[in-house]
Amino acid sequence: MITFEIIGDRLRKRREEIKMNQKDLAILLEEKGIKISRETISKIESGLRATNAIEIKAICEILRVTAEEIMREEDEQDLVSLFRSQGKISDEAMEEIGDIQIFIKDLIAQKKINDGSMTFKKNIPSWRS
Repeated sequence: MITFEIIGDRLRKRREEIKMNQKDLAILLEEKGIKISRETISKIESGLRATNAIEIKAICEILRVTAEEIMREEDEQDLVSLFRSQGKISDEAMEEIGDIQIFIKDLIAQKKINDGSMTFKKNIPSWRS
């Protein structure tokens, strides 16, 4: 279940990733017409204050992240997202992790095919009709 603490933590991590401090974020938000103090940003990042849709949209635009990424449920996290959230990993390593994830999904699909729990409908080419 998504909580204010999880949302705040994701926003804080993203802000830190792009090397922005809370004061600069507050200034950029004010330029967008949203008056949020540095202290309020700290409360949001700590999970002590909720954000509304307008605030989250503006914060995400500034932090160059999608609201969907910030608001996603924990169980939707895939290997790539998990490793990315753990710290700095090279793009090459992220690509390899993505390949491993695809390989694992393919193995699961193969097992389902062998078990008979996954079947395929044969497609007949239109030129044969």
